[in-house]
Amino acid sequence: MGHESLGQNARFKSLIVVFALGIVIAMSAGWAMADQTVCGASLEQAQQLLERQEAEQARKVIQSAIPKCPGNAQAYSLLGISYDQQNLYPEAEKAYQKAIALDPRWAGFHNNLAASYLHAGKTAEAIAEFQKALRLDPQNRLAALNLADCYLDRKDFSRALRYFRQAGAAHSQDPDVLFGLAKAYFGAGEPQSGVETAEKLSLLAGTDSKVHFSLGLLLAENGRYAKAIQELQAIPIRERDFAVYQNLGLAYMKLGKAPEAQSAFEEAMRLDSASPEPYLGLGQIFSSTHRLEQGIYWLSQAHQRAPQRADITFALAEALIRARQLDRANDLLAGARKQHPHNTALLQAEGDLYAQEHKDEPAQRAYKKSLESDPHQLGSRLGLAKLYERSGETLEAREEYETILKQAPNNAEANLGMGRLALQSGKFNEAVASLEKALRSDPNNQTAMENLAAARIHLGQYAVAQDLLRKLVTINPNNSRARYLLGQALLKMGRKQEAELEFERSRELKAASATR
Repeated sequence: MGHESLGQNARFKSLIVVFALGIVIAMSAGWAMADQTVCGASLEQAQQLLERQEAEQARKVIQSAIPKCPGNAQAYSLLGISYDQQNLYPEAEKAYQKAIALDPRWAGFHNNLAASYLHAGKTAEAIAEFQKALRLDPQNRLAALNLADCYLDRKDFSRALRYFRQAGAAHSQDPDVLFGLAKAYFGAGEPQSGVETAEKLSLLAGTDSKVHFSLGLLLAENGRYAKAIQELQAIPIRERDFAVYQNLGLAYMKLGKAPEAQSAFEEAMRLDSASPEPYLGLGQIFSSTHRLEQGIYWLSQAHQRAPQRADITFALAEALIRARQLDRANDLLAGARKQHPHNTALLQAEGDLYAQEHKDEPAQRAYKKSLESDPHQLGSRLGLAKLYERSGETLEAREEYETILKQAPNNAEANLGMGRLALQSGKFNEAVASLEKALRSDPNNQTAMENLAAARIHLGQYAVAQDLLRKLVTINPNNSRARYLLGQALLKMGRKQEAELEFERSRELKAASATR
């Protein structure tokens, strides 16, 4: 089925559907005025040859006819088409220019010259000619659609959308046109119209697997993961290949549906056991669901298949650091640094390793070096903020967290950091706002739950804190701080006996942890 596979990082790659809007054999005034008895038959024969893609024979007929058709623009346009069909673009350009000189008001000649420029890779010149065609004929749908496609390629989505609208693309039944229109809507910041256009195209597509695959990637690219899954699932099972299952896995991961993602990655692995992608996906699933041992196993499998891939090395190193397998992480990063000395993600992992070893100065250097290369590397900025927070440099920590939140307002870790700083400074309402925002992005973040419960207790909201802490100890019964905070909330509510039980359990858990 020839589906396109995803890129190296865990994101969807867009499948561009290019419009098949090429050169048109257009009738002009020059043809109508031709002496039919002298050259009409020859040009009609040439046109028929061109329609059968017999370009060389057509060229010979046209060149022999031109002396009989002095001043006939259509003859030169047909000659240009014959050259285009043979990829002789400079010769085609000269022929079209001659046709335009003879009949400058005929939009079709400008269209053909523009399409020839596109084939020759002269996009700017093509755009200029398509615009001339539209000025001569504002209803010229071919020129408008080609201009829309040119601006899509340039990622100038607002202009692309303007030309799609001029061409009446919303009423089209052409899959390529509707796909381009949906892409333009998303890019121009009109996502609802993008979704509606995608849904229209999906209905028209029936069981066309290529259209559903392209739509799946486009919707996922624009954060519509549930709809992306619907499109990928619409592909008949017998036609699903590696890329379908791999992208299904990624979409399910984005929705936090680990079992479905795992199943899709396993199917992708069955279809292509040599590709590192499904192993990477499985490793990320298990690592994110606190099954680090399994995560490390699958990430190691991915690394074996693509040891040169920095993104896989980074994911494996981070899992090893979280599992406190620091020597192994160090060995892995030492080798990777030689291959990718300036890779910002690997510099972040190096900083994370130093931070875990409480080597704060080299950790700061690694984070700052990463940020020098890429100021938008949020992981490095987050690591730097946590270092500042740990060392009591609260102003610097706040500044880094705020910088992160300007780029990513829903970043759970940055909101958690801001919540902690507010809690420490006694700004309990501010802490609640930040911590609740963190939990909206990461509902099972235990540290955010703990700190939110502490803030609620400070505000006298004991019942709310108790509900939150009950949920937390259900998730992790061995969380000693959660047990202690629950005891505090119960004590404030006058439930002394229950509170004592929680305080005792907290002491037992702390003692057990200290003896390990």
